[in-house]
Amino acid sequence: MNFGEVAVSGKADGKVILAPTGKRTANGGVNLPSKNGTSTAASFTVSGEESYTYAITLPTNCVITSSGFDMIVDDFKSNPSVVEGGVLTLGRQTLLVGATLNVTKGQLIGEYINTVPFSVTVAYN
Repeated sequence: MNFGEVAVSGKADGKVILAPTGKRTANGGVNLPSKNGTSTAASFTVSGEESYTYAITLPTNCVITSSGFDMIVDDFKSNPSVVEGGVLTLGRQTLLVGATLNVTKGQLIGEYINTVPFSVTVAYN
């Protein structure tokens, strides 16, 4: 998952919402520069027996860090959604995951990464 480049106004906290489709939107004190870098939703391939269904469990949140400064990533969403679950058509399906990046008005410039990977769990129904 990559939120791309983000510009902070310094006047208010804001959010960057990365949909499972990869589309980004921003609100509050955050702007999305025209040169947005690479922004992508996380992508997983789920495989198993053809036509089986599975349930999806997403993380609650994770922390990304740059030089000791943190940002919280939360409100994870997936396609297929947690509510619908997935169906392994021909024994596989792509699971896409997006989330919300919470940016404070004083957020420092840097390349923020997660040092502890987040977990997405799928289980056969």
